Order: sequence, then C-alpha cells, then structure tokens
Amino acid sequence: MGAPAATSHNRTGGILWWTNSLTCGGVERQILATAAEFARRGIPLSLLCHRLFPYRGDDFFLSDAQRVFQSVHDFSAGDLSLPQKIRAGKKNFRHVYAEARTAQAGIISSAVRGGGALCGAARREKAQPVTPSAASRAEGTRLAVACPELFSDKERLIIARYTAFFLEEKPRVVHVWNADHLLAAVAAVLAGVPRVVMAARSMAPRSRFSFGFESADDVRTEKVLRRLLEFPAVRLTVNSHAGAADFADWLHISPENIPVVWN
Repeated sequence: MGAPAATSHNRTGGILWWTNSLTCGGVERQILATAAEFARRGIPLSLLCHRLFPYRGDDFFLSDAQRVFQSVHDFSAGDLSLPQKIRAGKKNFRHVYAEARTAQAGIISSAVRGGGALCGAARREKAQPVTPSAASRAEGTRLAVACPELFSDKERLIIARYTAFFLEEKPRVVHVWNADHLLAAVAAVLAGVPRVVMAARSMAPRSRFSFGFESADDVRTEKVLRRLLEFPAVRLTVNSHAGAADFADWLHISPENIPVVWN
C-alpha cells in the first residue's frame, strides 16, 4: 500500500462505521447499542454495510439502525451494484469510481513488480499525496498495496469501489467493526482517511481458524494487518486483554500498541 490516493485535509465528512451486515448477531447488537449512546450525546454517525440482502437476513436490524444512525448505506458489494444513495443521484460517482479503479490498477501492478516495501511507504505517508490518476502513472515510485497477491480480482474491484466511496464521502474516521474484514480498511488507507480503526472482536485468527470460528484466513489476515498497521492512520483495538496479548504475539508487535476497548 503506497501513499494515500487523496489528501487527508479538507475532510467534510464525519464518523463512518463499517459492518459486514445487520444480521441478528452479537456484533450487530453492540453496534446498535453504542450508536444509540452516540446519538444520545449528539454525535452523528453514518453506517456503511457491506451487504443488506433480505433473503439472507442481512437486514434484520436495519430499521433499528435507521433510528440511531444519521444515514445507513447499503453498499451491496456482494453483487458489485452501486450503493443506493449514489444510484439515487450522485452523478459524479461513476467518474470517481473509474479514477479509483485506475489507481488500484497502477498500485497493484507496481506492487507486483516492486515487492512489499511497506516501511518505506509508511515513511513517505506524510509526503504530498498524489491523485488516483497520478498514482497509476507513478510506476517506479508506487509501493505495494497490502499483499495484492492475496486478493482475488473481485476483491480488488470491491476495494476500488470502497476507495471511490470514501473519496466521495470524505469521512474523518472509518471504524471497521471486525478486524477480520480487510477490504474496507485497505480502501480507507488508499483514500487518505485520517483515522482508520480496526476493531478485533476476539482472539487472533490463528487461535480460532482451526476450529472454524468466523472463517478468517489466519495467514492472509496476518500479512495484511501487519502491513496496514505500519501506517500511522491505522489503529487496531481488541475487546479483551487476552485478545490484545494474542494479537500482539501473532502480529509480532507490542501489546501496548493495541488498546483494549470493552464491549
């Protein structure tokens, strides 16, 4: 992952939370309870859902979410359709999306040629960011997107769509409510979001993958998370001290770098 595709300055958006869906699960209940407290304190939030397919039960808590969030976006990334809000009238989204896809193509191709020198990318993060179109031309200076070889073609398209969405919405904070889900976090860094929070919900994937819990690929997640955390904008949180210790050992970082935020 190279320098952000857009500047972190002049952010007009607010706080954006991301979740995979609004099905009847524990994470979803916590999201609603926390959002209700934010609303009580007068802090507006937006929610971006990866999918809200009724036939899967993904929209179980949708009506509840619409009461406590300022806006709820149905990204519907499962079929790569445009988000409902943008289909309804943001005419310039297709242009932004095309720019993001162009940037993705340039970043990923240079990553394959240039390896994964993420430390250099992190040191360069404070330099003047480049636009998506410029990124596609900077073949020699662009550094790796997080482990591009581990993302399928469809996932790269989803990353591009998320990048375009963040470029359009300009959030100041993107909070990913499950650190196992990587695509939105990668896109937020590429879009230059000033703060990206990845909230882990349990022990590290290596401690639960063999048991089939939550189906996170521990090898892929470890590689991508380690590279994401080299960017100052990205923070990993965990909901227990045991989880923080496990993630720290797994990622080879200090537990002091992983704040514990209780459920």
